[in-house]
Amino acid sequence: MVFTGQVVQADNQPVSGVKVFFDGFNTITDETDMNGNFKLLMPASFTVSGQTAIYVGNKKIERSGYAYNAANQ
Repeated sequence: MVFTGQVVQADNQPVSGVKVFFDGFNTITDETDMNGNFKLLMPASFTVSGQTAIYVGNKKIERSGYAYNAANQ
């Protein structure tokens, strides 16, 4: 399962060079590129729920602090 995203500041400017990973899966990481984009290759059993947090750098972002759009492909 592939999760892609973008890290931006409050003014929508991309944040580059920060490590991104889901809470509990700190061995599956990516670093944002110059446009703030990242890609995480998660196990098929992984799901995003109301308690799923993601780390951006050293900051834990609770589920209410990020947008998630699921799409079946």
